[in-house]
Amino acid sequence: MGRFGRLRKESAWARVLAHPTGFGRLNKFLWGVVILMLAAGIFCKYRYKHNRLAIYDLTWQTNDSNGQIDHRWRYFIDPQTHLPRKIEKYNKTNPATDYILKETLLITYPSDDEIERFVTIHKPL
Repeated sequence: MGRFGRLRKESAWARVLAHPTGFGRLNKFLWGVVILMLAAGIFCKYRYKHNRLAIYDLTWQTNDSNGQIDHRWRYFIDPQTHLPRKIEKYNKTNPATDYILKETLLITYPSDDEIERFVTIHKPL
């Protein structure tokens, strides 16, 4: 024992946990570290793929026995493949009203595996 009493060594963890607000601060800090590590891991492994579609409108008018009909076909085109993904067909009989959606066509394409299977099955002799 020294002049000032017994000298004790305390670890930094013991001091943090002994402090009334230390554990709360440590908990918040650790959660922040975990979130940053997860975010860094996600962004390093996976790149965000921009998947917007280009939209084109084709409009024309036809005359019917009831009068003029305005048509609009809206094409949703994949900018990478330049293939249509969806087509919406609209009609409007009254110029004062909005177009009414009449039909939606969703277009899917076979995968590379499906094409390879088809080719191997239907291979010419």
